[in-house]
Amino acid sequence: MTSFDPQRDVFSYGGDTGTRRREEIVLSEFCKAMRRRFGASYKLIPIEKAVAKKVVVEIGGATVDGVLSTAVGPVAIELLGYSPCRDRGDVMERDFKLRRAVKADLYKLLERKGYCISLRYREIHRAEPGKTKVKAVPTTRDHSRFIGELSSIIAVGPELEFCETCRIRFGKAQSVGQLNRWTRDIHLVDSEYPLCAKYLDHMELQGVGELIPDVGSNLRGGVVGLDGHWVREHVATKARKSMLKSCTRANGLPLWLIVHSDGHAIHQSIPEVHRPRAVQVCQTTLAGTVHGFSRCYWADRTAFLDAAWISRVV
Repeated sequence: MTSFDPQRDVFSYGGDTGTRRREEIVLSEFCKAMRRRFGASYKLIPIEKAVAKKVVVEIGGATVDGVLSTAVGPVAIELLGYSPCRDRGDVMERDFKLRRAVKADLYKLLERKGYCISLRYREIHRAEPGKTKVKAVPTTRDHSRFIGELSSIIAVGPELEFCETCRIRFGKAQSVGQLNRWTRDIHLVDSEYPLCAKYLDHMELQGVGELIPDVGSNLRGGVVGLDGHWVREHVATKARKSMLKSCTRANGLPLWLIVHSDGHAIHQSIPEVHRPRAVQVCQTTLAGTVHGFSRCYWADRTAFLDAAWISRVV
């Protein structure tokens, strides 16, 4: 039997790599998608090599985010990762604290049952205009009661073979019996587990035998609604910086802006239905701002091979 180890039992979100490495992945996937879809002969030039050969220059200890080789010569790249604060900041922080508390408090129970669990949060509408959605992650004041409900659910969970899964859902008392006869999922009465029903669409149990139990969530990837205010503000900031710093660091090369969302929690994807609006917001912002970009693209899901959506903005 092992015990919870705060040094070992830590959590991360998908794509948790260093900034430079993440930028390289984004640009590499951008080049692959452009070659595959449009026949563009783009290739990533390592930034260290570009600086060493003075293709671009370093000023104040910083340079552009990347350099690409194209058919007409090298171009300098500035990246803007789409990461609205309410998704990347407070929601992710709450999820991190909750999962850490769940694992510390329920470690022995999870180990005894041989479970990993995954919390699949519901989506709720943001209060601000646009009615886009965000994950419903429990607040700190609800942690104790929420974990108590989880403990009761896990304690009566079924025996699971290695890698076998079970999905727990919540429903009204009058329909739970019928739902349990019709589906393989286990349905519990929502009034008996009010916080789990409030915050979770469902939860998943997975048999792991004697492996170390884990606590996951659906913030590691997925989509978030388009936050137009965030896009306008940050594209405008990039535009101002392009005139103050980026063009100088580009050392005379054409300067491109790539707004990207890699599909991981730190830069989540936007829904397909919001993509035309994302392009329009970028176009409108750049049209009303003095900037040094000769081109701008939006590239979505750039952390996943053959999955990037690319649209030229300017």
